[in-house]
Amino acid sequence: MTIDINDMKFKTKRVADSYIKHLLSKYGEGEKFNQTDMQFILDSIKYREKYGDGVKILSSSPVKKIFKRVTYDKTPLLFIVQTNGNTIEVNYNKFYSKRKLNKYNNTPQMNKFIKACRYEVSKHGKNNGKDIVNHHDATSFRELIEEFIKNKKIDVNKIKMNNLTNDVRHVYYKDKDFAKEWLKFHDKKANITKVSKTLHSKLHRGKYVKRKII
Repeated sequence: MTIDINDMKFKTKRVADSYIKHLLSKYGEGEKFNQTDMQFILDSIKYREKYGDGVKILSSSPVKKIFKRVTYDKTPLLFIVQTNGNTIEVNYNKFYSKRKLNKYNNTPQMNKFIKACRYEVSKHGKNNGKDIVNHHDATSFRELIEEFIKNKKIDVNKIKMNNLTNDVRHVYYKDKDFAKEWLKFHDKKANITKVSKTLHSKLHRGKYVKRKII
């Protein structure tokens, strides 16, 4: 199926994804996208809203800038800053996706909820060592979170969270008792293997397992 983004046409989703990766490769850490590339990203977001999974990412506030950050394993992350001060991390792998939403997936609030879950577990396991991280085997981290939501009958939209710093990737729960409840559930249900950061990154890219790990 042809994907039309403004005046550009892509034969498949894979080709369109490759073009996004090409755009990201042009820029360094924190470097602002030029006007043409920024408009392409915004048009891709509109495509996602209309033809993809229907997720609305941005508010009505104008976009101030778009830039990328790079993780420790050199994975590029795409960020959008609006004039109202919102900084949003965008999963560009879903721009052209036809996947449908379920009750818990892919909303901004759910993504923030997941980040808070990760932060609590990361803080709890801070004694792993500098280059050692927890890998969730058998049951993925996302599956644990969805099981937690279902078992505890949690309305994700009512959970209050704060950014730990100006870095929007670091989010924590305002309710400390709720955070403890999540950790208790996680420790009981999770099957943890301690691995190096390098191996953990490869596992999440699917190089050593056939199933997708989120």
